[in-house]
Amino acid sequence: MSNCDWSVEIASRTQSRVLWGVVAVNGGMFVVELSVGILAESLGLIADSLDMLADAAVYGIGLYAVGRSQAIKITAATVSGFFQVILGLGILAEIARRFIYGSEPEPLLMVSFSVLALVANVICLALISKHREGEIHMR
Repeated sequence: MSNCDWSVEIASRTQSRVLWGVVAVNGGMFVVELSVGILAESLGLIADSLDMLADAAVYGIGLYAVGRSQAIKITAATVSGFFQVILGLGILAEIARRFIYGSEPEPLLMVSFSVLALVANVICLALISKHREGEIHMR
């Protein structure tokens, strides 16, 4: 037999499946929350949609890092951090714009989709929590 470490390959496949799942949940919620946030004029939903986008991007970058060298995993984690900072700055700009021009959010839509976002986050937590002791991209 070869000198391959099959446990690493199996762990990588398992991690990839989990990461694809959380990318799908977060990506879907990004589209839903952004659409409803714009419709409801809710900065909270728009901000949370961007957080979902950031999570999807971070997990997507983590997916790229699965099975790769430690240096690539560290670089992927760093890029993920920068991406989240950029999205945060975008939200700050939107807060400033709304402070100047104002808006009237729709409370029922905000609450309803906030609860849906909570459910999505709990699903992602359940998927990834089993791997919290794993590689850097799984923490």
